Amino acid sequence: MLRRAPRRAAQHASARRSTIVTGDFNTPAGDSTVHAALLTRADLVDTWEAAEERGPAHGTFHDYRPPVPGGDRIDWILASRGTRVRRAVLNDFAPNGRYPSDHLPVQAILRTAR
Repeated sequence: MLRRAPRRAAQHASARRSTIVTGDFNTPAGDSTVHAALLTRADLVDTWEAAEERGPAHGTFHDYRPPVPGGDRIDWILASRGTRVRRAVLNDFAPNGRYPSDHLPVQAILRTAR
């Protein structure tokens, strides 16, 4: 499935539509052939990297334990080049110290160009 993602995203982007790709890719952004292919072949930007403002950087997989500062970001939001990314954050919501997921949700405020 991941091998087809860059091709499918590129097909969608070539139709002159705004494209947003999200997911748990199980591979670190910036150190992944899938990440690189989506950025280049599909002409996308990583919203975390493009954000005007960012929250603290943590690894997105924390296995229900406290987030790891500077850990691998394996959950991404990618968007069409030209998308304005106002803010990107990792949601570390944990009522009573209990995380609802083993991954931190990635959130971004976007304004698409198309």
